[in-house]
Amino acid sequence: MAATRRDLEVDFTYSFVFRFERNFGFESAKDWMKANWNLTFVIVAFYLLLVFWGNHWMKSRQAFELRKPLAIWNMLLAIFSIAGACRCLPEITYSWKTHGFHHTVCNKHPYFDNQVTQFWAWIFSLSKVLELGDTAFIILRKRRLLFLHWYHHITVLVFTWFTWKHQVAVTRWFVAMNLIAHSAMYSYYSLKAMKVFIPRLISMSITTIQLLQMVVGLFVNVWALFSLIRKEKCSASFENIQFSLLMYDKFNWMKSYWKLSIIFVAVYLLLILLGRCWMSSRQSFDLRKPLFVWNSMLAAFSIVGTYRLYPEMISVWKTGGFHHTICKNQTYYTDPVTGFWCWLYVVSKMLELGDTMFIVLRKKPLVFLHWYHHAQLVLYCWYTYQHEVLAAARWFVLMNYAVHSVMYSYYALRAIQVVVPYPVAMAVTTAQIVQMLGGMLINYSVYSVMIRGEECGNSFRNLMTNFIMYLVFFFLFVQIFYNAYIRKLKKPLIVDNVFNLDYNFEDKHNWMKSHWRLSIIFTAIYLFLIFFGRRWMSTRPRLDLQKTLIAWNLMLATFSIAGTYHLLPEMISVWKTGGFHHTVCKNQTYFTDPTSGLWSWLFVMAKVLEFGDTIFIILPMKIAVPKPIAITITTMQILQMIISMFVNCYVYTSMKRGEECDNSFWNIQAYVRMSEKPIYLNSTKQAAMNQFSFEKNFDLDGKMLWLDNYWTLSFLFVTIYLILIYLGQRWMQTRPAYELRTTLAVWNWSLALFSIMGTSRILPQILNQVEEFGFEHTVCSPIFGKDNLIIPFWSWCFIMSKVIELGDTAFIILRKQKLIFLHWYHHVTVLVFSWYTTQQLFPIAVWFCLMNFAVHSVLYSYFALRAMKFKIPRPVAMTITIAQLLQMAGGLYVNWSAYSAISSGRHCDSKIGIIKISMFMYASYGLFPIAHVWGRLFGLSKVVELGDTAFIVLRKKKLTYWKVTFLFVVIYLLLIYFSQRWMQTRRAFKLRASLAVWNWSLALFSIFGVYRFLPAIISEWQTYGFEYTVCDNTEAVTNPMISFWACLFGFSKVVELGDTAFIVLRKKKLVFLHWYHHVTVLVYTWYSIQQCTPTCKWFILMNLMVHSVMYSYFALTAMKFKIPRSVAMAITTAQLLQMVGGLYVNWRAYGVIAGGRHCDTITWNIQMSLIMYASYWLLFAVLEELIVIKIFLKNSAEVDKASRWQYSVTVWYC
Repeated sequence: MAATRRDLEVDFTYSFVFRFERNFGFESAKDWMKANWNLTFVIVAFYLLLVFWGNHWMKSRQAFELRKPLAIWNMLLAIFSIAGACRCLPEITYSWKTHGFHHTVCNKHPYFDNQVTQFWAWIFSLSKVLELGDTAFIILRKRRLLFLHWYHHITVLVFTWFTWKHQVAVTRWFVAMNLIAHSAMYSYYSLKAMKVFIPRLISMSITTIQLLQMVVGLFVNVWALFSLIRKEKCSASFENIQFSLLMYDKFNWMKSYWKLSIIFVAVYLLLILLGRCWMSSRQSFDLRKPLFVWNSMLAAFSIVGTYRLYPEMISVWKTGGFHHTICKNQTYYTDPVTGFWCWLYVVSKMLELGDTMFIVLRKKPLVFLHWYHHAQLVLYCWYTYQHEVLAAARWFVLMNYAVHSVMYSYYALRAIQVVVPYPVAMAVTTAQIVQMLGGMLINYSVYSVMIRGEECGNSFRNLMTNFIMYLVFFFLFVQIFYNAYIRKLKKPLIVDNVFNLDYNFEDKHNWMKSHWRLSIIFTAIYLFLIFFGRRWMSTRPRLDLQKTLIAWNLMLATFSIAGTYHLLPEMISVWKTGGFHHTVCKNQTYFTDPTSGLWSWLFVMAKVLEFGDTIFIILPMKIAVPKPIAITITTMQILQMIISMFVNCYVYTSMKRGEECDNSFWNIQAYVRMSEKPIYLNSTKQAAMNQFSFEKNFDLDGKMLWLDNYWTLSFLFVTIYLILIYLGQRWMQTRPAYELRTTLAVWNWSLALFSIMGTSRILPQILNQVEEFGFEHTVCSPIFGKDNLIIPFWSWCFIMSKVIELGDTAFIILRKQKLIFLHWYHHVTVLVFSWYTTQQLFPIAVWFCLMNFAVHSVLYSYFALRAMKFKIPRPVAMTITIAQLLQMAGGLYVNWSAYSAISSGRHCDSKIGIIKISMFMYASYGLFPIAHVWGRLFGLSKVVELGDTAFIVLRKKKLTYWKVTFLFVVIYLLLIYFSQRWMQTRRAFKLRASLAVWNWSLALFSIFGVYRFLPAIISEWQTYGFEYTVCDNTEAVTNPMISFWACLFGFSKVVELGDTAFIVLRKKKLVFLHWYHHVTVLVYTWYSIQQCTPTCKWFILMNLMVHSVMYSYFALTAMKFKIPRSVAMAITTAQLLQMVGGLYVNWRAYGVIAGGRHCDTITWNIQMSLIMYASYWLLFAVLEELIVIKIFLKNSAEVDKASRWQYSVTVWYC
């Protein structure tokens, strides 16, 4: 008779149970592990940091002996392992003998029901943290640190904690085997440390035991895997089976842990950096056989994936057509086959990161496309899989599988030196380009369905992200194709174009209405080909294409003559019948008539073919043409432009008079409106009819509410921008300038197109309002409403673009161009001004957007052409500068008009304050040289006056707004700047007595703060637990003592700005970290106290504790007391531990929020805090002036920059 579950729970007991085993709290340990198992990642991060720093620290030191400590360490671990094996083996032996091997693998009873095995499994998990100490002996004794050593420690630690949390049956095998192997291994190491001679056979036996442990572990997991596949009852989890092919509840797992992809990518990029540095002084590895195996495995995987997915694609297409393949996903993710292989596809993106390892180790060139493509796909695939269930994913996954089947097969053959024909390599790259084009086409098809209002299982955010990703990949792959193959071609390729001349008005009209945006794609490709065509021909001789050019032009001339022959009679007939007015305002039969309709359609299609004209310009030739003919042709072109302008002006006048005219304001040319009523210029419905779908769906109230709450973020952007300028210029001092022409051209063209679009959308709206209500109405009253969201949408895009445009400065710094004052001053003021005025909905902000859009349309186009090495006439540059000056004059005029309306008592929604600020800003742009000189001569006295004024204002009004910190910061930075200049010609002040009094005052304040604050925090912790202290602000609000000291602490951050005064007046070196720390802590403290953030209590306590010691040390130093070096090291260590504590506190709060539990700490505050602490770590690692670098690298006369950079990146990552 089979044993029941209850029998299995009690059928094994130990003859003797120790007291500590009997008193073990299994349930509390289980709950703790479930809540805190992810601490292993923090432990691993610090472990890697200490390994890297330890190796670096030991480079200039002699190895330590440490034989006795090592012998004791290994002996203790050996005794622990022997004891654990003795306690765990009886249970697994009994279970196997009584119930069989399957029971030991699939039934966790009685293992997790017995107090003994419960205790030793728990202690075993914790011992994995202690065993990290093995590495310390290797580093301090300067032994060779193998990859297997630290990799094994890391993976075992994470896997053990994660497995214990799930309490799977295979835990008994994993624990028992590890304890047995470690019993022998640590005993061997202990004897070796004691210099006991051990036969070689024993060391071989121990290594064999370790190998057997791996084999048995694989066998046990495979056994559990097949039990789950056969749907047998088995207490195992797919999540715990190494190298598993399935994962239990994979979608929910991916949804919970998709952020791991960010960690994978960060580690991936870090390993690339460290790997390339490590290989710089080593010879490349051969690795042909491993590379062949690797590529063959990925090729086989891709082939199987293609084979398993393509039947579903064909079935769906046959059943519901192409529309179903991109919009219907009822069974794609839930079907056992497609769901499984789609999930494997996502996971495989992480495995494919290993491709880069072979490139780095073989010292092959690592192109940007390679690592960018891998990193981008990991993030996108993991994020999309857990947030979106895309129907179009069946196309993306299948195309990737198919292309990778060929690509990895090709790489595998190349790895074993099989000669692959040259066209095959071209075909593989072409397949990748076609994949990108296919991806963009699928996205365009989905977009076409969604704008019609149909459901298509996608979101616009994902759609745009995917399209941009494919577009970037397309250009990068085309660049690779061009560099690898196009340059080697000797004969041009000729592609025939075939057009279908069958004309049907309804079909052509509907097709053009749905696909007119293809013209944007054609234009982008056209400009792209121009750029690369010119580069390609720059190093080649002129081509003799005279005959080809003659044939091309004759073909287009014949087409144009035929078009003129067919369309001219219709024009004359309409003019004779109804006059000139009918030719520009009536279109009843023009597009429906077979003749005129067909030739107008062919005219539109011919515009695509005429792009080919540029080919003959790029391929230089010289054909003699008589001068009179050239003059005549140019004159005809000018007359064409004049007549076109006259016709459009006539149409515009007709519409203005309210006459019926089949035209629209946006396109003053004939347009088909068969079933629509005529549109008049002043119609109130015109704006709504001309709005795009994304403009109609714009959430005006939501965006204005967000901007009202967060417009002050512009100050944060400005601060980061100025800091990056400073650091960027210093970083580029010892580096050559970057070229970046291609990147700069793409950047400027993107901003130019955006500005052109913004101008084209806002200008008609403003002109319409000016004509209907007058100019004053546009500067004093809102000119938009709920039914017209064009101006709000583009105003929102405008203010967002001001953040993006800060990137202009990056090109100036990286190319080592001169960064003038006007450049960054303009970016900073426009960013803050645009955010504030738009947030207040001031009418003058619309004119500000329009003028800026219009000028930037020309400005960025000019910069883009300059980046592409086009020769721009000097008058054009002068015209653009004049346009910028006119923009300033226009801005002053708009503000003056609003000011005049207010002064006259007329209603105006624009405020006097913002008008004055705006006028000052515009005037400063034109007078910045004078302002700069004025600042040099009189800046200091004006800053003092500003400080006096601010003090008077704040004294009259209670300091209840945390944003006042920005005023303090600005005054503080200005005082630093001017006081340093003032001290340049003066001798340093001693100020020892003053400095000692200052530091003792701050030290006593900090000590007393700790004395009052620490008991309250400890009491709260003991009463409610640690999580309560970081997530509940009840005590902070209700406890007067905590509130009082929190406020005092906030004001003390203002007082501590005085530390800088002693540095400046004593002419000591002012490092970046000093003032950056003071500024960020001040802003963060005031904001956190104002928000009553619970984590702020820990921040205050840790800061007070560190400052108690730090200011005491500074005070004693000022009094010339000799302080031991170890004390200085201890203080710096305390500061670093403060950063670690801050990261941990915020990590705990974030974990509570991520777990769905209540927490009064907001995510924004956590993110800001994490960035602040991480930046302090980065600065401690990078700046050579800091104490940490001086202590650890003092013996080096000159610190190696590469080593310092590796150290900085490692610290930043951790």
